[in-house]
Amino acid sequence: MRYALEGGTTENEGRLVAESVERLFHLSDRFLGRAIVGTARSARSVRQDRFAHHSVPRELRHAAALVWDIGPEIARRLGESDIRPGEIRTQVRRVSDPDLRFWTWTCLQKTASAFVVSADGDGHEAWRLLLHDPSEGNPLFIALDRLAPPENTHDDICARYIAARDRGRGGDSGRTMWTPSREGNRVRLSAAQMSQVPLAPKH
Repeated sequence: MRYALEGGTTENEGRLVAESVERLFHLSDRFLGRAIVGTARSARSVRQDRFAHHSVPRELRHAAALVWDIGPEIARRLGESDIRPGEIRTQVRRVSDPDLRFWTWTCLQKTASAFVVSADGDGHEAWRLLLHDPSEGNPLFIALDRLAPPENTHDDICARYIAARDRGRGGDSGRTMWTPSREGNRVRLSAAQMSQVPLAPKH
């Protein structure tokens, strides 16, 4: 899920994000949770309204959910206890892990960073990390894979996406989750392409 940030991206920026993702992959649950909630808070800083649910325009409601509800709730389920007032609405705490996976996917797909990021800085980099393509390693799904790993590609949309991307690269590993790889650069899809993930892998 690679969105074009304002001003474009550079090969070096992409490499730094990839390195950050790999470091996050190897953290313990508690430290991964702390990193995710910290990234969500940094991402909120790029707007004066801090992506408050009642303030953002309609096109940013999914972005607001990512940084106020989804990121902090994933962190809480990993063991993070530093949850601040306003983070995680009550109904969010009640959703099942599989439903949280689906909601996370929906918000990632519908968050266009052109609406989110208007300047460089820590918040900009936080969004670059939060919106990183799941087939290349996304911190939210790295965490969700620990909380509720997909049993197969038929029952989970992110697992289907990763399997489809592997097949598109000529592989047939049957992966349902991302893991660090030395295969080299991966093809990045647009938001429109992501919405066309197959309902089930073709055999």
